[in-house]
Amino acid sequence: MHESVRRVKPLRKRCIRCRQAFLIWRRGTRAAARRHCTRRCQAFTRRKRATIRTLPPRDLAYIAGLFDGEGSIILWDRGSGGRPQLRCTVSNTYGPLMDWLKRVARAGSIVRHVHPASTGYKDSLTWQVYGPNAVALLRQMLPHLIVKRDKARAAIKTQAV
Repeated sequence: MHESVRRVKPLRKRCIRCRQAFLIWRRGTRAAARRHCTRRCQAFTRRKRATIRTLPPRDLAYIAGLFDGEGSIILWDRGSGGRPQLRCTVSNTYGPLMDWLKRVARAGSIVRHVHPASTGYKDSLTWQVYGPNAVALLRQMLPHLIVKRDKARAAIKTQAV
């Protein structure tokens, strides 16, 4: 081996999420800036915070009633092997109601479902809230829910850190 070639000793660091030790073999600002042992640890650290607002009692009771009747709680595995993703939805054909939900909660998105005229179905709208916003919404609605109370509790448990 040439005398001009220097061997690089690995830099030992601890992951800020799982506290596991890991080695960095390369030098440079990007490698030295690593703070996580894996991309999975990095993704869990980067979790978003809820942006849904605290709802007034009257609006909260109305939304909980809508949710009990026309809403759904969906948990699905995104294929990453981690915690399942939570989505809460309310579907309806009345557009102003969906706009009101989004405006009052200050969170979520509205998706339009267009049906061919030959089916006889009206076009429908779905207001959907994901992740931390869905958990915050379920926690607020929990005292008012009747039909979906048990499923809401189970969904909140799956999202606990």
